[in-house]
Amino acid sequence: MMSLEHTAPQIAVSSVSYRPGDRRLQAERRAVDSLLLGLLGEQRGGGLSYRACGAPYLTECPSLGISISHTEGGAVVLLSPQGDVGVDIERLGNQVERVSARYLTPREEQEVSAHPEAHLLRHLLWSSKEAAFKLVNPPSGSLLSFELATPLDELLEQRRCRLVSLQEGQPQSLRCHLLWNEHFALAALGALGEDFQLNKELLSTLSLGD
Repeated sequence: MMSLEHTAPQIAVSSVSYRPGDRRLQAERRAVDSLLLGLLGEQRGGGLSYRACGAPYLTECPSLGISISHTEGGAVVLLSPQGDVGVDIERLGNQVERVSARYLTPREEQEVSAHPEAHLLRHLLWSSKEAAFKLVNPPSGSLLSFELATPLDELLEQRRCRLVSLQEGQPQSLRCHLLWNEHFALAALGALGEDFQLNKELLSTLSLGD
C-alpha cells in the first residue's frame, strides 16, 4: 500500500469484472476504484475529482500525480508524488487499426505498415500517444501532436520509446515505458524518475474474463 507521502511512483493493474446488467464503463470505473483502494487504502485523498481538461486528481491531495486508464477487460492506475504522469492501457483488437490516421503521422504509417509486428506496434504507439496526451494536454487536441523518435526495432527490444512533441514553440521530448502481452498494450510516462521500470509480469495478472 502506498502512502500519500511515498516518494516512488506506483502502478497497478486489474482485470475488469462485468456483472449482469453492467454497463462497460461502470464496470471499468469500479475496477479503477478498487485499484485506488489497494494503492492508498482508506486514505484515498478524498476520492477522484477532474480538472477542466478532464485530468483526474485526488481531491485532498491534488499535488499527487495520477493517471488512470481502462479498456475492455483491464484497468490501470499510475501514481507519482514526483509530478504529473500519463498512462494508457489498450486491448489488442481491430479498432486501433481502423483509426490509424488519427494518431500515426505519414512517416510513422509507412514505417509501421512495413514492419512484421505492425499490429502490435500500432497499439503501442496508440497507447504511447494517449499517455502523452494525458500528460501534456496539447492545445491541438490531437494525438498527432506527438511523433515517434525511436526506431521500431529498438522500441520492441528496449520496451521504451521517445516521443517528440510537435507543439509550436514548445519542443518537448518524452520518454515512454512500454509493456505488452498477447492481449494488452500499456504505456507510462511523466515524472517517474530514472529508476522506474515496468515489471514484465505486471500484465500477467490480467484475465479477459467473460
